[in-house]
Amino acid sequence: MPRLFVYGTLKRGERNHARLAGARYLGPATTRDAAFAMAEYASVSRPGRLAPDVRTGGNCRVAGEIYEVDEERLAALDRFERVGIDYHRTVIALGDGTVAQAYLGAPEGRRPANPAGRFVSVVDGVASWSEREA
Repeated sequence: MPRLFVYGTLKRGERNHARLAGARYLGPATTRDAAFAMAEYASVSRPGRLAPDVRTGGNCRVAGEIYEVDEERLAALDRFERVGIDYHRTVIALGDGTVAQAYLGAPEGRRPANPAGRFVSVVDGVASWSEREA
């Protein structure tokens, strides 16, 4: 069963977590490499709100959660994340030596609404996001 790394609105306690209903929570995780940047963008699914976006080319690791998801749920999430428009799904290495799929911002996609990241926290080189202000 595919493993999915989530870092934003799909995490437990965040507004889109219900979209992972039926997925098996495996625990917290962090990306292995400090090769990512996190910014905030205007949410497509919730106008007036912000959503995080992680892209390669930065100098941070990213904190998130790991889930096992079935192919049907993964296809639904691809539609929700607008794969090919706003995000692309790719395999990333995790700090525990395993790999998982993750939604990373499409290079030609949206531009940051809030590059400073009102809800983004970077502690010891690890970026994390929560809609509760950092």
